Amino acid sequence: MYIVQAKHTGEPSASPGMSRMRVSTRRSITNLALLLVAAPFAVARACAQAPPPPAPPEDAASAFAREKARALDALFAALQKAAGDADADLIVSEIQAIWDRSGSREIDLLMTKAAAAMQSLNYGLADILLEAVIDDAPLYAEGWNRRATLRFLMGDYTASLADIDKVLALEPRHFGALAGRGLIHMAGERWADALAAFRSALAVNPFMKERHEVVPELERKSERGRL
Repeated sequence: MYIVQAKHTGEPSASPGMSRMRVSTRRSITNLALLLVAAPFAVARACAQAPPPPAPPEDAASAFAREKARALDALFAALQKAAGDADADLIVSEIQAIWDRSGSREIDLLMTKAAAAMQSLNYGLADILLEAVIDDAPLYAEGWNRRATLRFLMGDYTASLADIDKVLALEPRHFGALAGRGLIHMAGERWADALAAFRSALAVNPFMKERHEVVPELERKSERGRL
C-alpha cells in the first residue's frame, strides 16, 4: 500500500491546524495500513505456536473394546500364576463374564434367550436367535462361540468348526473354543488333531480339567496311531 499526495494547485495554504490534522490523519492511515499488512503474519505465528487441537473423543464402542481387552490381558496373566484349581476357577469365571459382555443390551438379551432355548433343547429357536446376534454383532466372539456349541450339539461338526475358526480369529485365547475343536476331532477319531487342540487350550488355561484324563488318553491313542 502507498499514499498519493495531492498536487500543489496554487490555492491558499491551509492553516497550521488543518496541516496538523492532515498529518495526523495521514499517520493514522499509514498505521492502519501497517496493521493490515502485519496482521496475517501475526495470525500465522500464533497458529504455528498454538498447541495442536485435542484428539476427538473416543467412541463408546472403541472404549468398551479397549477396556475389555485390558481386563482380559490382566486376567490371563493372573491365570498363568494361579495358586491352584480353586484360584484358577475364580479367574476363569471372571474371564467368562467378560467374554459374555457384548456392550449391547439387545445382544445380551438375545444371548440370554438363546441359552434358555438351548437348555430346553429348542435348537431351532436358538439358531435363529444366534443368527441375529452374529448379524448384529459380528465382532462379538461369544456369539460365534455359542453358535459353535449349538451346532456341535446338533451334530453339525463342520459348521461348528467354521464358527470356532471365527471365535479364534477374534479371541485366540478362547480355551473353550480350542477345547471344542478338540472334542470335534475326538468325535472324528482324529486323535493327534484332538491332542493338539487340547494342548493349545492348556497353554492358555493350564488348569482345565481335561488335563487329568482326556489329554493322557489322547496321548496314548496318538502314540498307538503312529505305531
